[in-house]
Amino acid sequence: VHHRWPLHRFLHTFLGAGLLALVASVMILAASRLLAKTRFAPRLQPIPILFTALTATWSHVVLDSIVHSDARPFFPSGDANPFLSLVDAGRLHRGLIVLGVLGGAVWLIEVASRWRWSG
Repeated sequence: VHHRWPLHRFLHTFLGAGLLALVASVMILAASRLLAKTRFAPRLQPIPILFTALTATWSHVVLDSIVHSDARPFFPSGDANPFLSLVDAGRLHRGLIVLGVLGGAVWLIEVASRWRWSG
């Protein structure tokens, strides 16, 4: 936001991302409890929600650490970034695009099969 170095600060560490995942999980579970009295009653369990949030935030830390020299994923226990340049940035971006397209295709197939069988 302020364009100050380093750009990738606390939330781009495993500790910060883990805390963010925990807060987000609590908020999602609280919202699902509020919706439980409506027809939109999701059946969410705490462990899968937390696992998903941790997977999302920690993978973001790793991916950003590969391409950003200012990332310090293990702060405060260390300033090392062993992920930096692990993969070429262009190759990483192309791989993420392929995975995004494949994930979207799997999701569309899942939605289509549910729609077909419920209709």
